[in-house]
Amino acid sequence: MPEVKVDNGIEDVEFFGTADKRINPETGEKQIMSEYPVWYFENQITDVKNQIKKMEFQLERGEIPNLGLAAHKAELSKLRDIDRKIEESTPVISNAAKDDIAKVHKSLGKKISESMFTRSEEMKGLPDAHEEYKRQFEPCIELDDKMILIARKLNIKPRGNKVSRNEASRIWKILSRSLGENSDTEYLRKG
Repeated sequence: MPEVKVDNGIEDVEFFGTADKRINPETGEKQIMSEYPVWYFENQITDVKNQIKKMEFQLERGEIPNLGLAAHKAELSKLRDIDRKIEESTPVISNAAKDDIAKVHKSLGKKISESMFTRSEEMKGLPDAHEEYKRQFEPCIELDDKMILIARKLNIKPRGNKVSRNEASRIWKILSRSLGENSDTEYLRKG
């Protein structure tokens, strides 16, 4: 009888893939080495794909001199490997997981918005610099269970059940990108 895979929603989503992990020399374990997954950076992915196309076109047209052919092919192979690793690291998100992510994304966006000074206050120079610093770096945004699960998957360690606004913003940005939405937190700022 074939194995039936149960869709557990966000529990099954891995936001960081092999391209994002390195072996820790001290422990020998693979660990996440960046704040954002490699697939988050759309412009760099586009640059890699365009470079591959350009180099393939140059090869097809015979534009590379014999002396540089080996180096060109080696560089093309390296770029294809980078592109493959990015593709493999991009999460495949089920409909159930998308629903969970969308709910967390919306709720977290509201919490971030509430922690930001308004656009009007910013323009008037009213925000207290110390309070702004505190909100950015100290735990002030409370997370529910699903938010905590996602935070941990994104290599963010809540203190109690809270994270700083910067950490909450990072979670929100990655979720935005995974849903194909704008990831600029300034859109959350109230007038």
